[in-house]
Amino acid sequence: MASSVPAPAPGRPTTDAVPTPRPLLVAFLVADLLLGLGVADLDIPASGVLVMTTYALAQYLIVTGWVLAVRATVRPGGAS
Repeated sequence: MASSVPAPAPGRPTTDAVPTPRPLLVAFLVADLLLGLGVADLDIPASGVLVMTTYALAQYLIVTGWVLAVRATVRPGGAS
């Protein structure tokens, strides 16, 4: 039986090589939730530190995802 899932285009990363964006989305969601609570005058202790921590985590996940995606597209021998 043939697979109905098309093969990835040449030069494109496979989904196995690229991590899921869920942790990234959760990090931004938590940061935005903390910011929203601040706007609603609900003071959360150390919310500024928590917001910056979640943003730093999200930035790390973005960079890690890009690095993995680029590595998945680079062919052996340095040719891309």
